Amino acid sequence: MMGCGNCDGIAIPVDPQYGYTMNSYLNGDAWQSVPQQYRTSLDKIRNESEVKNPSRVFFFTEENSWRVPELQSVPINDNNFRTTPGTGDDQFATFHDAPSRDLNKGYANAVFVDYHVERVSAYPAGNSFVLSWPGGSPIPEW
Repeated sequence: MMGCGNCDGIAIPVDPQYGYTMNSYLNGDAWQSVPQQYRTSLDKIRNESEVKNPSRVFFFTEENSWRVPELQSVPINDNNFRTTPGTGDDQFATFHDAPSRDLNKGYANAVFVDYHVERVSAYPAGNSFVLSWPGGSPIPEW
């Protein structure tokens, strides 16, 4: 159980809701959020072979349904995982193997473009973006 809702002053335990989401950078410019100078590398991605480093770019992953204050501004809001170089809209889930039952400090499982599964972390801030970016190095900053 995590957190509590409140109904007429009575605490109601709430089970966390978890979701799966895909890397939105694999389908091109994530809602025109990518600065122009980085869009070319995304426009070319149509096949797995065009991802520069398929063993280090995730395809889909777990995402929290709640916001982690130091990492993101919104909770899960759709099935597209769009993060930015710093603390962005979306971050990897944080609930597996969380220390001291702090569900904001654990890990997620992710499937990578080369089909392997790996435990990933949203920490340090920006790691979610590094593992999202299919265009290869250098990793852009904006």
